[in-house]
Amino acid sequence: MPQESSGDRSPSRSHRVKKPKPKLLPRIGRFLLQCGPALLMLGFAIGLTILANTRAKLSVVQGTYKQKADEALAKKDFRTARLCYDRLLTLAQTPTGKNMAGYGLVQSLEGMRAEPNRVKYLITQIAPLDRPGYPEAQLWAAMRLLAAPNIDPKDLGDAELHLKRAVDGAGISTGPRAALGQLYALTGRLSEAVPLLRDSLKERPELRIVLASVYRQQGLEQAAVEEAEFARSYYERKVQADLSDKQSRYQLALVNMFAKNHAEAHKVIREGLAREPDAAEFQALFADNCALWVEQLAKEKPDALAEQLTLIEQGLRAAPGQGILLSRMQTILRRNDATSDEARALLVRLLADGNAPAAIHFILGADAFEHRRPDEARIHWEQAIKLSPTFTYVANNLAWIQSESEKPDLEAALGLVDLALKQQPQVPQFHGTRGHVLKKLGRHQEALEELEKALVGTNKESYEVHRDLAETYEALGLKDQAKVHRDKVYELELRAGLKPSKPTLTPANPK
Repeated sequence: MPQESSGDRSPSRSHRVKKPKPKLLPRIGRFLLQCGPALLMLGFAIGLTILANTRAKLSVVQGTYKQKADEALAKKDFRTARLCYDRLLTLAQTPTGKNMAGYGLVQSLEGMRAEPNRVKYLITQIAPLDRPGYPEAQLWAAMRLLAAPNIDPKDLGDAELHLKRAVDGAGISTGPRAALGQLYALTGRLSEAVPLLRDSLKERPELRIVLASVYRQQGLEQAAVEEAEFARSYYERKVQADLSDKQSRYQLALVNMFAKNHAEAHKVIREGLAREPDAAEFQALFADNCALWVEQLAKEKPDALAEQLTLIEQGLRAAPGQGILLSRMQTILRRNDATSDEARALLVRLLADGNAPAAIHFILGADAFEHRRPDEARIHWEQAIKLSPTFTYVANNLAWIQSESEKPDLEAALGLVDLALKQQPQVPQFHGTRGHVLKKLGRHQEALEELEKALVGTNKESYEVHRDLAETYEALGLKDQAKVHRDKVYELELRAGLKPSKPTLTPANPK
């Protein structure tokens, strides 16, 4: 067989060498080197799109929850609002979002009167005292403290700090500045109140009457009159525009009372009562105006007793427990003349008409006591408290007033507070009053026992109780204890924003 040339020679199948296949990884590496940047940008863009879509969906969900939460809160559907705000708090991704949700949740829980510990914790987060927090929540926390019936000095200081935080964080918002100005006005810090109130007048013209009151306390009567006139014109326009505007009518009456225009105030209040005869706020305001009018007549026309009695009767028919009217009635009864007989007849007539039987029994009791008929007095006083248990507080207050009057009747005051304690022996304020009266009677050991009973609860921060204790210890010769309480008085008055008494200079007893 002819031989083939070597160039044409093909190896047999068993001797063929396999060519290696291209490796995949180097290909991917080259591909990434060539196309990687574009792919990375594409991946980044896809990621951003996914994130944006997620955030958009989240934003829609949050918006839905917030709308439902706000609507429920406005309708006082606190349970629904609580559920929505709770969910919002979970979804919130920013401090502002968390603060808004937390603020709504706090309001909802407060409305439900639920989870007080959680409310307390949330307030420390959204309205802290040591940092700005959420301005609206700071304002809310301050107003919550100030709404307490018996606010102690510590809470008063915390409320002020909350308001300062709100002012710092609220920018040009008027609310916190107005509230802080009113707080300063109420606590006697008049010079600090003025600029805050003046800055708030454009958005809160109703504060003009507060500013007028501050000016009067500062002795700036002309400025007070001018502000009161601005306020009167403002409320008069509002009432004329809407005769059913109760709030504006109420404020218009107050402005007239401030301006000592009691006849006009009477007219405004009567018009309000004509529209709504059972409006308790207008009945009380009517009695207050009668009381101020009577006081003015007593100074300007002391002999116009018939006119005073007419106003007293009108006022007591509207609000039987009006303290100034009752006190003035007692003053007239003490005259022991024809006018006092007329006043006594008026009281009996009111009692027979079924008007204010508790109040009338109370006054007749005081009259009987002053005329040395103690048994009759006690019958009237006990009947007053049976008819109206809240008269224990009136008895306590009247006891304090009698002990502090120009001609104090300390035995009558003691009888009144004893009656209050007989009904409610657990009230520390009553023990404080009894200790005060006993101190003035010179019965210092008994006074000490009562005053120590008074020094419990919120009364621990009462500078009046501490002052009485200091004076009692002083009278008993216990100067160390007296010094402790005098220093406490100074501290509490300072914290309350009052002009503090001088701290004691009494040296401590030598050891």
